[in-house]
Amino acid sequence: MALPKEYVTPELRAIMDKLTQGSEEELGRLLPLTPEDLRVFGGLIQLYCFFDFNLRRAIEFFHHAGLLERKSMKKYPDFYDSELCDLVASIVSKMDPDQENVSEAMRRLGLVNGGRLYRNLVGHFSARRYPGRDIYVFLSKSDRDARQVFGDTLGKEHAHIGVAVCQDIANLVKDLATHDEWLGLRIPHWHARYMG
Repeated sequence: MALPKEYVTPELRAIMDKLTQGSEEELGRLLPLTPEDLRVFGGLIQLYCFFDFNLRRAIEFFHHAGLLERKSMKKYPDFYDSELCDLVASIVSKMDPDQENVSEAMRRLGLVNGGRLYRNLVGHFSARRYPGRDIYVFLSKSDRDARQVFGDTLGKEHAHIGVAVCQDIANLVKDLATHDEWLGLRIPHWHARYMG
């Protein structure tokens, strides 16, 4: 599982230091998510469910049109979700610019691909709010994820800990919703063009 790159402000660093060097009581003081937080997290996860649905539809069209590269043809339709944007982008990048705004499509697919890292964070980590701040704290004890992300185990009494500004995640969801709408509108065009 891939995670977003660390984004650190002095406030976030201070909170991370307090959590990683603090006591069990410090973690115990974290607050539950609000209904609005749950709406944002659920929205992010559902956006990716629909992105993946539409990306897989596009790949199906491209497969039937013979546009997939040989290595992808052998793997079809068994792709990881994390491969979908790159696979669609590899096809879109070769489309006729008179029929497709290739640069716009590549920009949007890149943003969707990058946002998936935050989907992984909210979908696989437990989350709480830091008291008195609009900051999310993400926690995990998955040793498998630690080995994959950090190349090492968590060790005794350690955890993955990440923090993010609540509004940053909410803004990401709003931005991604525009790309969801764009992709939803591209699918019928690609269907007509390649499945016609």
